[in-house]
Amino acid sequence: MEVLQVFVEGLIEKTMGLGIEMGVVIVVVSAILSAGIAMICGIGPAIGAGYAAGKAVEVSAKRVRPKCMPKGRNPIIAPFFLGSAAAQTTGIYGLLIALILIFVIALPLLGKLM
Repeated sequence: MEVLQVFVEGLIEKTMGLGIEMGVVIVVVSAILSAGIAMICGIGPAIGAGYAAGKAVEVSAKRVRPKCMPKGRNPIIAPFFLGSAAAQTTGIYGLLIALILIFVIALPLLGKLM
């Protein structure tokens, strides 16, 4: 928290000397912090995918399959990949939001600060 306070105070001092509006500084800082918070949403899919992979390996080890399935094919693999892909979409959305916040909002305004 102290690091953030020192960073914000440094920005305030720099902007006061240049005559830049305080609103621009607030938007830049909040966009960068929001991008960091958006990246936290990647933790959930990682935990979920790891849990699903563990359960898929567990089921594959038990070799539970219906009699109509061929011997070389495991029935859990296709649903596992589909579920894993669906779980990873939230992490990708978080990354997309973070990139938009940084490159569309923060960097153009940061260019005005420099």
